[in-house]
Amino acid sequence: MATLLAMATLLAMALADAGVTGSGDASSEQGDTSREDAAAGQALHDAATSAGNPANQPPPNDVRTKAGFLKAIDKLGASEGQGANARPALASQIVEASAMGAITEDDAEAIFTRYNQGVAKAKGIAEVKQGSEKQQVSKIKTFIKLGGLTTVDGRHTFAKTWDTYKAQRTANGGKPLSKSPFDALLSAARMQIQYPDEVLSDDYILTCIHPAPRDPKLEVDKLGAILASMDTLANNEETPCAEETLTVLDECMKTISARIKDMGGTTAQKKQEAKAQAKLEKLQAQVQQMQVRR
Repeated sequence: MATLLAMATLLAMALADAGVTGSGDASSEQGDTSREDAAAGQALHDAATSAGNPANQPPPNDVRTKAGFLKAIDKLGASEGQGANARPALASQIVEASAMGAITEDDAEAIFTRYNQGVAKAKGIAEVKQGSEKQQVSKIKTFIKLGGLTTVDGRHTFAKTWDTYKAQRTANGGKPLSKSPFDALLSAARMQIQYPDEVLSDDYILTCIHPAPRDPKLEVDKLGAILASMDTLANNEETPCAEETLTVLDECMKTISARIKDMGGTTAQKKQEAKAQAKLEKLQAQVQQMQVRR
């Protein structure tokens, strides 16, 4: 916890000292990410501070309580309405609140509405009903599920993915990656939910950040590429799909996922499973050694 707090605090301070600004328009999400770095860094800092409060007294906007969480959502909605891209920070707060037991999947629609109201209020306009509301609520539910996992700490997966994304963007010379930060975090959340027994490996997180190779050699990896492509289509913010299309995509993705599972998994999935198996065997060997010593 101390490491997470220190990391988030330094990130927020560094970005604040740099005096960065940016546009929150949906079309600029990948190209201008400095303000979302600050927002997400502050969200991680707030979450770490809350969880590590030695007096166990909830500070203002503490996401351990639903009331505090909703206040945090109001602030993020206002930030989005003022031009920032606060969606990665929104996802961070959702994962944290879910892990703390403050929210459940039943709250997803209310969270979406509250956030949109904050955006509209900051812009000084009436709330506009979005055609992609069902799609957006589904994304919120995914992050709630991630935070609610009991076999792994979804907050760790989220932070690990966020750090990896920033490192990849830096390695790319600061240029936008193919996937936006929010979509990369969403992909990692979905994969962690699908494989809940082990925190996603570095290699597997990279597959969530970067699209699959266009011409993979193995059939199962080709199916994985198709699945990733359908996932991108289903979550396209600029040109959202019709509800009927989303229903078809959802059914197709389930069928392809089942086929991939029957084939033993993609190359990336096998690497993840092999790492988990190696860890299990190591633990079993340690237990056996302890038993022999007794």
